[in-house]
Amino acid sequence: MKPTPLIVVLFAVLFGCNHGKDSNHAIQNSNQKNMDSTKEKASFFLVGDFIKGELTEIRRNGKNPIKYFFRGKQQDSSWIKVEELETEFQEFYSPLIDSISYASFFSEKKFFDETLSAVTLSYDPINILPETLPWIHWDIYINPETNSVNRIYLVKKLSPDKSRQFTWIPGKSCRAITIVESNNEIKPKIMDEVKIKWDY
Repeated sequence: MKPTPLIVVLFAVLFGCNHGKDSNHAIQNSNQKNMDSTKEKASFFLVGDFIKGELTEIRRNGKNPIKYFFRGKQQDSSWIKVEELETEFQEFYSPLIDSISYASFFSEKKFFDETLSAVTLSYDPINILPETLPWIHWDIYINPETNSVNRIYLVKKLSPDKSRQFTWIPGKSCRAITIVESNNEIKPKIMDEVKIKWDY
């Protein structure tokens, strides 16, 4: 019995659909593997230079930033003078993160963060870091439409049980908190916090 043309066509369509699904599944798996293996030798976003550029903009706009300091329930605030900018913001970019000092110790991972709608550049140590390198992690969040930086997050190790976390919002504000980890505490403790705003 010879198959009718209709049966041949149906068989071809069904086979084509299944084959398409298998191909799409293979492509998705391949893309996932590519996403998981994006760790590579870091090209390095120049964090220090970017923040210094922000300080230049603060001077140009003629606004004195407001600094808020928190320690426990105590809170204090003060204006930052133009001549004090480098001193007040130095911890956000010192020591400078550059390819010469850090490239051989860190990997760079690039991915799209759907929750933030941002392209993220994430940097992590490849091996144990020497004591001369205090930065242990940082993330750069970039708006894919404007190619501008939305946020910078950095972590600096101060001691075996203490770290300093920094968040920089371009053109607006920044924040630094000291985190203390103890074997007796379930959660890390915030020792102090500093917020600085210049978009007010």
